Amino acid sequence: FYEWQRSVVDKQPFLLRLKEGAPFGFAGLWDRWRSAAKQVIETFTIVTTVANELVKPIHHRMPVILGPQAREEWLSECEPLALSRLCEPCASSSMEIIPVGRHVNNVSNDSLDCVRPIRFRRQKTLF
Repeated sequence: FYEWQRSVVDKQPFLLRLKEGAPFGFAGLWDRWRSAAKQVIETFTIVTTVANELVKPIHHRMPVILGPQAREEWLSECEPLALSRLCEPCASSSMEIIPVGRHVNNVSNDSLDCVRPIRFRRQKTLF
């Protein structure tokens, strides 16, 4: 996933991922609602949690990252209290953070340039 760190000058995008690009899933909630006029509205949200130590300098929260076992539990469990134990932040030691270029800022860009590392000169941040 991507997160932007604000600086005095600009915002710097970062790619945050599991080490070595291992696949993962996000915890999410989906619902279908039907209005009185029979209009169907489908909604989805990604569940977030507090940031781990790696993400904290960039943002105060992060998506709930689910590995294979947790993903199966998330998809099969319907009891909210049972699912809440899966909502802890992913361990910082299992993740890496990579500064990337602003190519990622445009949703029409779908190429390897979105994940290509750049040289990053630290600037004074806003937090």
